Amino acid sequence: MFAKTALSGFYLDPHVGINAFGDAKLAGRTFDHTQLEFGSKIGWHSGYTQFGLDFSLLYPTYKAQDSTQTTESYSGFQYGLFMGARYSWVRGWFSWVIAATQTGDINLEKYKGTGFELGVSLGPQNMINFFAKIQLLQFRTREDSQGIVTDLSNGQELETKALIIGFDIPFNASGAKK
Repeated sequence: MFAKTALSGFYLDPHVGINAFGDAKLAGRTFDHTQLEFGSKIGWHSGYTQFGLDFSLLYPTYKAQDSTQTTESYSGFQYGLFMGARYSWVRGWFSWVIAATQTGDINLEKYKGTGFELGVSLGPQNMINFFAKIQLLQFRTREDSQGIVTDLSNGQELETKALIIGFDIPFNASGAKK
């Protein structure tokens, strides 16, 4: 009646993704936001649930939507905790991003913040799957190249919103029961 259900075990889910849509706001300015992302979820699964750590390397680019058309590239990382559910060919998850950092490639500005992700992945275990996730990050501190830290509260935060699509390969290290 039901599809095979995996026993408890180790869970690994490497992924690569790009922004399908996204924008960013900083101090009242709006930017087009594109991003390349490499990462993985590492954790435990039991029955229909999965949980663990979620981390990614980020390579965002911001292009101003005003007359300056300024483009800036960054590199960074994020890590957090995820919890999700899986059934047959569908998995869904929520990730709380505990820490996210982006450093400018030219000006060496460093932004630090937090956020969350909500995603879904379609495909069989141990095979290439398609995923889509909504990512919302808010960076509340900025450190310049001199090491001076600025609080970006009161509407000055760097906020990014993105729909990220890509491919992942969910592995679990347990057998399956019938």
